[in-house]
Amino acid sequence: MSALHASAVVLPAWERGGVAVEGPDEDAFTLLVRVGELLRRHQPALPRARVEVQSIRLIASMPGEERSQLLEAWGLPAVEITPYPETPEGASRALSDALDEGNGGSDGISWVLTVQLASPAGTGIVDPPPQSAIAVGLAFARGREATAVPSPGEANGPTSARTPSSWVTGSGAKGGQRPTPFVGPPGYRAPPDAPATILLSLVEAASRADAGALTHWVHTTAERTAVRTVLDGRKVPIVGYPVEEGRPWLAVPDEAWRARAGAPISSLSQGAYLSRESYRASLPGRWRLEGERCGACGGFTLPPSGHCHHCGAREKLRRDRLPRSGAVIESATVIRKGAQPTEFDWHQETYGNYTVGLVRFRDGPTLTFQVTDQSPAVPAVGATVELVLRRLYPQEGTWRYGLKAVLLGPAPAAAAATAPVARDG
Repeated sequence: MSALHASAVVLPAWERGGVAVEGPDEDAFTLLVRVGELLRRHQPALPRARVEVQSIRLIASMPGEERSQLLEAWGLPAVEITPYPETPEGASRALSDALDEGNGGSDGISWVLTVQLASPAGTGIVDPPPQSAIAVGLAFARGREATAVPSPGEANGPTSARTPSSWVTGSGAKGGQRPTPFVGPPGYRAPPDAPATILLSLVEAASRADAGALTHWVHTTAERTAVRTVLDGRKVPIVGYPVEEGRPWLAVPDEAWRARAGAPISSLSQGAYLSRESYRASLPGRWRLEGERCGACGGFTLPPSGHCHHCGAREKLRRDRLPRSGAVIESATVIRKGAQPTEFDWHQETYGNYTVGLVRFRDGPTLTFQVTDQSPAVPAVGATVELVLRRLYPQEGTWRYGLKAVLLGPAPAAAAATAPVARDG
């Protein structure tokens, strides 16, 4: 049997009517990418962890092409991504399959992911929306990486030190059991039988377990008891949950919120054309900052080109990757109407002004990125950023994605005093 190893929760930074909703450049794809990245950060914490993700169960409706691009964004090999219906039964089945996967005895990590959006559908707009946007991911370890825990009643030595605990969630619980109330993070709202709520209830149960307790989690519906798992009383590391105290929530503009209900992307400006083939071939550099490090001068070339852009060397080049977190803003400006590239016309009309910054990497180049998840104000020079995958613009009927900068912290006083002045123009 597999054991729950880690979990991750992603909430957008934006809100509408007091409910967390997708920001101007977020969708199901970007939220799933983020929650998978957070799960990968926990993998080294496994004892003897040399295993990679070997299976992924996705409780979401997503075309096969987008599912394969998820692997590209995470930098994973060709792992099978199995889709499940976006229903409580689909979530239960995905969890059951992930737990049973370890019965074969092979080592590995299995993910169960789900995403829930809050954007308006069609022409009818509900404000505030009936549910929040959220992405949830669970990582299960199996084989040697999973801790085997006997079930209640099995011979496992003295049991007085173990306190059995149970949590039951879902609708139509049988046997007089009452669902445990789920208390989500601020800005999160969903019906109790939503797939995201089911996964979060498992996280809640596991994280509340006392040390040494024998913990059970059962999800029941009117049709069946779907899942039972046993955990060895360890706290489950939860990334991005709950929402940090005092987190500022940004209000999605009225026009931007309405735009999410329609505006077919095929009708938008094609801008600077980049063929689909060229776009796909450039994804390692665009999404993961993979380039070449020169052994002669130490320079970094992005995208890789077979020669160093700094000294021209063609020998001693090795594949390397820039860190996605810790770079600093060197200068920044606000792009106002009329100054944007044509592919960002719709973005400008719908969402208004946006910020672009020069981002300097330690031991690396200085590159240009749009600054996101903030009102269109100039960030302080010297502020640190993390680069996250977001929507850029539509082309050839699909969205093109790329990295954008999210502020992590203010600029150090010394850096702000000596760096070039950011401007609003």
